[in-house]
Amino acid sequence: MVGEAPHRLRLLQDRRVCVWDLGRIGEQQPRDDAADGPPELMFVHAGHSGEVTEAAWDPGDSWLLASVSADNTLHIWQMDESNYSTDEVVAID
Repeated sequence: MVGEAPHRLRLLQDRRVCVWDLGRIGEQQPRDDAADGPPELMFVHAGHSGEVTEAAWDPGDSWLLASVSADNTLHIWQMDESNYSTDEVVAID
């Protein structure tokens, strides 16, 4: 895993990059969300066609990431803000 606490990246041999929020370990989650993984799993990037060999955050934008796979493909990607924002969404009628 690479990254700075409390967020970590895990590179998987099945062509995925997982983003984890270590601050969420042990949190309760709705039953419907449990099928998507543990509460600390924030996001899974599954766009590579080869094994992911490296990944890193942009030093100037903590939610912009780059990952490289064994087939020499570079992905530059960013999670949707809804994955990491702590602001509550309020519906206005």
